[in-house]
Amino acid sequence: MKIKRKLQVISILPVLLVVIIGLLLYFSHNRLSLMLSKDKKAEEIGTQVFELNILTNEYMRHLSNRPKEQWVRKYSMILDLLEEVKVAGDEEIRTLDVLMHNHIQVGVLFDEFAKRYENHEKGDGIFERSAYKEILAGQLMIRLQAMVASTTKLNDLNHENLEKFYLNSALLIIVFMVIMVSITYLVLSAVGRSIYDPLLKLKQAIEVISGGNLNYKTEINSQDEIGELSRSFDEMTTHLRDSRSLLEESEKRLKLALMSADQGLYDLNVQTGEAIVNDQYALMLGYEPSEFTETNQRWLERLHPEDSERVASYYQAYMRGETDIYRVELRQRTKTGEWKWILSVGKVVEWDTGGNPVRMLGTHTDISEHKNMETQIRAQLAEKEVLLREVHHRVKNNFQVISSLLSLQSRYIADESLREVFREGETRIKSMSLVHEMLYRSNDLSMIDLGTYLQELVKSLKRTYKLSGQRAKIIIDVENIVLGIENVITLGLIINELLSNAMKHAFAGDRMGEIILSMHRTKMSYEYELVVSDNGIGLPEDMDIRETQSLGLRLIVNLTEVQLGGTFELDRENGTEFRIRFRAVPGENESVEQSVLT
Repeated sequence: MKIKRKLQVISILPVLLVVIIGLLLYFSHNRLSLMLSKDKKAEEIGTQVFELNILTNEYMRHLSNRPKEQWVRKYSMILDLLEEVKVAGDEEIRTLDVLMHNHIQVGVLFDEFAKRYENHEKGDGIFERSAYKEILAGQLMIRLQAMVASTTKLNDLNHENLEKFYLNSALLIIVFMVIMVSITYLVLSAVGRSIYDPLLKLKQAIEVISGGNLNYKTEINSQDEIGELSRSFDEMTTHLRDSRSLLEESEKRLKLALMSADQGLYDLNVQTGEAIVNDQYALMLGYEPSEFTETNQRWLERLHPEDSERVASYYQAYMRGETDIYRVELRQRTKTGEWKWILSVGKVVEWDTGGNPVRMLGTHTDISEHKNMETQIRAQLAEKEVLLREVHHRVKNNFQVISSLLSLQSRYIADESLREVFREGETRIKSMSLVHEMLYRSNDLSMIDLGTYLQELVKSLKRTYKLSGQRAKIIIDVENIVLGIENVITLGLIINELLSNAMKHAFAGDRMGEIILSMHRTKMSYEYELVVSDNGIGLPEDMDIRETQSLGLRLIVNLTEVQLGGTFELDRENGTEFRIRFRAVPGENESVEQSVLT
């Protein structure tokens, strides 16, 4: 039998013991619950019978309807309880039958007594004879006393059965535990001997083999893992005799592999600085293997001056145990004086008794071509970044030209409503131009700091509409959110329309107030909420912004639902409040800033 199976048998025994004890306790608990329930019902019957006795006496003394009604209810309650009681033993069955019979007789006698009394009330004088009344009352009390006696006996039988059950259950569990513990001990002893004795023999064999006697046989014939291990030891002693020739062959193959992989191999004596290298190591640096001798000092002399400090820090970090392997990219001077990029990888494989490194093995890999490609890619990326900045710069300039043309053209328009259309177009273009201007200035050509953008947009709108701080104060409460160019342009157009409407229409005449612009993250992932509100005169109650002829309001609806894929709410109480929710890719380095522009 395998050791695993033996251990499984050992582990199963305690589990089996616990399971069986648990089942015994479970069934005992169920049985106990039934017995306790029956005992409780018997006690309740006794209580109800006692109360029925009291009600009987009260009725016979007062002969009124109220005690009679209470007696009837109590009688029915006792009957229900008697039908619910379940008994098992012969004695209990007889006792319950007697109790049920007496209960029925009590009902019959009580009905007779009540009918006699009712006839007496109607004028029948038979019940006035006290002897018959006393006979009925006496028989009724005798039956009630019999019921009390039967109830008491039923309770005593239940208590006796409970005591027997407790005793039998305890004895059964104790006997079973003794049997299972004995079986477990016997099994553990047998399994222990089957494992310990072979292990002792195996230990002796190891001591003999480690002493140099490779012809020793362990002679363990068991069919478990220890037997397999002993046979493996026998095979090992056979293979050790041929290990030297296999090692030499392996070294030859390693050299061929390193040569085909264009890797140089070094074996450095850390304490003396002398190194043994393969032929590829020398050829990599332009030397013939026969003319090349490597030492730590010569290696340092060939190292590029700009790499010296970095290489030293990597080496010291490895020696302090901060890294698992020594790995660094460096430049080495070749025989012709050129610089070649080398990936140097090494690991200490031997230490002296003091814990100091003695021997370090590693490889050199030529990565010059990889480095040249990396340099070219960096140059191309830098060139593309310059071109992209120039694109943003030119787009911004074109927007500014269009904005200036609209501004100049509006000066020659006498119609104020038409001039307002030109001004609205100018602010929309400025909101988009500002995005490209910020991208041109930014280090990141794809993301924009929304807080900075909104402050610049508000300043531009205040200049356009000549809004003074005495007339309306603009409060900006925006988290430090970073979003992509597409979302920022769409948000800029929406906010431009909302703020323009508030600046033009919210504070008519000399009315004063404030405009609040806020944007925060919601509790939903990647969801943001934009709120633009004012305490001005508000929008008309009958205006439907989806059906209005205003281009600005229609832009707000379309940009929110189509471009952002978001939703908006309009609140007309205490002015006007637009609340827009949408989802977008979040930025980094998030914090909360608040500024007040007046």
